[in-house]
Amino acid sequence: MQAKGRLALIVRRDLLEATFLFVKFALIGYVLAVGLFYVMALQDTAKQEISLFITVFAILSLAALIYTFTVERFIKSLRIRKAGLLIFIAAAFVAHGISFREILPAIADEKIRLVAYCLMVGVTGAAAFTFTADKHIFPVVGLTWNLPLMQYMIFNSRTLPDIILASMQAIYLTVMFVVQYMEFGRRQELILTRLQILREKTATIAAKNLAHKTIERQNGDYFLLRLLFEPLLKFQIPKGNAEIETHLQQYKTFPFRGKTHALGGDYIYVDELTLAGEKYVFAANADAMGKSVQGASGAIVFGVLMNTIIQRTKLRESEASKSPERWLKEAYSEIDNVFRTFDGAMIVSAILLLIHETGTVFHVNAEHPPLVLYRDCKVIPFSLENQLYKFGTGITKADFPIQIFKLQQGDRLVLASDGRDDILLTGEDGKTFMNHEQDIFGESLQTAEGDLKKCIQINHGGQRPIR
Repeated sequence: MQAKGRLALIVRRDLLEATFLFVKFALIGYVLAVGLFYVMALQDTAKQEISLFITVFAILSLAALIYTFTVERFIKSLRIRKAGLLIFIAAAFVAHGISFREILPAIADEKIRLVAYCLMVGVTGAAAFTFTADKHIFPVVGLTWNLPLMQYMIFNSRTLPDIILASMQAIYLTVMFVVQYMEFGRRQELILTRLQILREKTATIAAKNLAHKTIERQNGDYFLLRLLFEPLLKFQIPKGNAEIETHLQQYKTFPFRGKTHALGGDYIYVDELTLAGEKYVFAANADAMGKSVQGASGAIVFGVLMNTIIQRTKLRESEASKSPERWLKEAYSEIDNVFRTFDGAMIVSAILLLIHETGTVFHVNAEHPPLVLYRDCKVIPFSLENQLYKFGTGITKADFPIQIFKLQQGDRLVLASDGRDDILLTGEDGKTFMNHEQDIFGESLQTAEGDLKKCIQINHGGQRPIR
């Protein structure tokens, strides 16, 4: 209701301002036209007969001009401004209408009389279209301007031509009333529509600005989360018997401070460990449940735990003296116990893997996509059997399956999250669709001859064949 009231007030103010602008120019034209009529009337009548009317005309016209051009701008109240305008206009047009009624019968020249009638009709029509910004001014002008002369022609002259002319004038005046009222409504509706469009545009701009600020704040939060996450990642170790190659592509990308950053639940960690006096390469690949913030939160928790376990193993002899099987089991249990505290709200799949310097591999799979081995130009996928449950599910197997195998010279072992199979394929009809097959990554790796970079290019660079 308050919004509608404010809108109505704005419309009234706009219409009144338009009215005063129109009245200023209309009054100037009106004063000049009536003044010329009085000049013509002086040529056909005695000066003393119209001198009083000329004096009244001059005084009232001057007062109306002074009010509209100077006084009204100092009045704050819309109602008082409009009331003053109506009073001055009514006074001026009443006086002029009465002067026409008194002067016209005294004019003998039919041409001057015809000019007077044309002036009456012309001013009425001009007023109808000039004062469309207000529904009260034209009725005041039309009635005060026309009624005195119509009264004379009907009740005083009583000649048939004058009665017919007065009747035509009444019909014309009625039509002008209707036209002016309709034009006023159209103008009012136009202003309302314009204001409504302006309000909607302003609201849209405000919403866009708010959304932009919200996105900026959100991207700032993403960036801060990324700053917490990145130190927990580790991609490389000094070159030795094992060569490590990593690729991390997160789900969520976002712009911040002119750069594009990424955030998600995928996690990679590689490091060197010494267990029971033997050297190992440790590798972990994890995928936390959820996208962007949720996934990154789970990956951060996993990364903190992973870094804690690794650093503790390096610093404490009691930890470093454990066998690889025991170390993997205790690492899994420690991580799982922490994630259980989230009551299923944060779940992580992962592979924890130890590679002995002789090539023996010890690994546990917590419902993560299985390892892929590339050997002798062939892709050998690992079985989904003997897996542990994801971290945080709250379910524990009675046994603890640790898979052990030995790498050969030239073997390539690939750990990857489920994003490895999120590949857009092109059908025979040219339409793209998301892959749902689990062996497609192995096919790409086979095509790439075990080269990880080529495999990624095949999957995400548009080189996949039509299926």
